Amino acid sequence: MTTKKEFNEYGELLEKTLRMHTSPLAVKMLESESDIPKRAYRPKRDDGIHYSQ
Repeated sequence: MTTKKEFNEYGELLEKTLRMHTSPLAVKMLESESDIPKRAYRPKRDDGIHYSQ
C-alpha cells in the first residue's frame, strides 16, 4: 500500500522533472452519469458555469 509520504515524494519528483508551474492534478473520467455521487458539486447544474476539459 502506498503511503501519503510516498505520494508526496512522487508529486515533488513530477514537479522537478516536468518543471511544472502548478501542482499535479488527478482527474477521473466517468463512463456514465450514474457514476457521479448524488451530492457532488456540478458547476453547470449548481452555478450555471460550464468548464471545458
